[in-house]
Amino acid sequence: MYLTRLIPLLIFLLANDALGVEISITDELVESEIGFYTQSEGGELITCGVEFSGIDSNLYYFTGSYGFIYFEDRGPVPILKVKSIKLDLDGTRERKKIKKAWLKSTSASTLSGTWVAGNQGESFLLVGGDVLEGSDLYYDIIDGEDVKIGYLHEGNSIDRVYRLKRFPDNGDKASIACISEMTERFLNKQLQQSPEDKTP
Repeated sequence: MYLTRLIPLLIFLLANDALGVEISITDELVESEIGFYTQSEGGELITCGVEFSGIDSNLYYFTGSYGFIYFEDRGPVPILKVKSIKLDLDGTRERKKIKKAWLKSTSASTLSGTWVAGNQGESFLLVGGDVLEGSDLYYDIIDGEDVKIGYLHEGNSIDRVYRLKRFPDNGDKASIACISEMTERFLNKQLQQSPEDKTP
């Protein structure tokens, strides 16, 4: 009886895999963490964002971050980084290569962008849009909105999707101010350019 019930599901999954259609199933996390981070260089803020991690009942563990990295020619740019590891009860671990990953709130997402392979292919960066496009999702996270993370392992056709732990209500005020600080620095540097630099 159990196998009979599985047959329609297997047919559905195989058909969608053959057609290149991607589907997702939301799993529950048994443990998760979230927090704010910054990094400075030469006394200036160069990156800030939210770090997160989680593990589900099948011992799939992920860790990642979403935030902004400061580029001299572009200002703060939104970056998503995700790494996935399959743990085993005997203590072994297997790094899982990720084909894609995304974050999504009720009003914003990282569903568009450019993929860049990370170290040994197990970690990926999603670089998408400008500071205005990326800040909506960032503020949704630190405001404690319901946010999901999804990622697809290479060779699979079903996204692993989880709800991130809500950001604490007493989050550091720096988590709100960091984007504007980097944006203001970039704009000031643009205004301070010499007339020669501005000449086409």
